Amino acid sequence: MEHAALPFASASLELLLAAMDTLLRRAYAQPRMRGRYAGGVALECALYRVAPWQKDFHFRRAVGDWQRASRILRGQLESDHPRAPVEEVTLSLSGITGESGSQLSLLSDLRSDREGRLAEAERQLQARTGGKPALYRVVPVAPWHPAPELRAMQVPLDPSGAGEMRPLSLPTPVAVREGPEGEPEAVQLGNRWRRVAHVEDRWCFDLWWMPQPLARNYYRVGREDGGEVTLFRDRRENRWFRQDP
Repeated sequence: MEHAALPFASASLELLLAAMDTLLRRAYAQPRMRGRYAGGVALECALYRVAPWQKDFHFRRAVGDWQRASRILRGQLESDHPRAPVEEVTLSLSGITGESGSQLSLLSDLRSDREGRLAEAERQLQARTGGKPALYRVVPVAPWHPAPELRAMQVPLDPSGAGEMRPLSLPTPVAVREGPEGEPEAVQLGNRWRRVAHVEDRWCFDLWWMPQPLARNYYRVGREDGGEVTLFRDRRENRWFRQDP
């Protein structure tokens, strides 16, 4: 049984599929699955403020690699998936057997070989970094989302489960001096204050319906030294952040 807590509760099907792929890779990488095949998959999702969603998937032929299992599950999840924001995902393989239901294709062999080389490179890098994940895949999960950190995830290449999915473009707190109408006039970058020369663009949103509501006023500003920076004021926390969209 493999388990993952999502970085944030989301109804994005792409985020669920990314989590599912991560857990499938972990499950098939277990020593007990070496040379063996699964007859099905049990998937359970803990949902935000509603009862858990569960589904058992049964393969017509036993499957011995996570890529093929992913293709089968993706095809079924397109039409039958949780309709509420997902917080956690649990996956387990069932019907384990030593016999293959179908012969692997050359394409699958090549893909597995590439995955194996990447996994070996990851293990060598982890040996130098104290076991910390070093290689990640970037997976788009909601490219349309107005909050940059919710558009894509970093997923570790290591199938052992040493790392978790994590968002990209996370905002960082920053000190800002405001003008009379609340617009940024200067921003502290490192140990120096930089005056805002002009505001290139501004936009805002209020996602009050989300499990973790977001309300932000964004400013893309030109600095006096010629550079640009994107800032936003969190209207719920009344704090300023820097973020690259």
